[in-house]
Amino acid sequence: YANPDLWVDGIGFVDVKSPKETTNCCRNANHASKEQYACVCLTNHSFKSKVITEKQLEDRNRAIWISDDYHHEYIFWLIDGTLRKYKRP
Repeated sequence: YANPDLWVDGIGFVDVKSPKETTNCCRNANHASKEQYACVCLTNHSFKSKVITEKQLEDRNRAIWISDDYHHEYIFWLIDGTLRKYKRP
């Protein structure tokens, strides 16, 4: 494995990504999955706007789920200190 950040029992490897733009979330998730064989945990602390709406979360998750490069059942988000877990629909 190419240096993922965490091991979570029942999930496996998790790689934390902090993109500057919400539009980079899918690319970061795909990198975690394809290059690091890890589930992704995205954070909003580096976003230029510092804010992500529920609609943006839904859109980003949808883009990740439909990607052929994301092979995991979960996406994690750390939003303003609160960890959220989303399961593949």
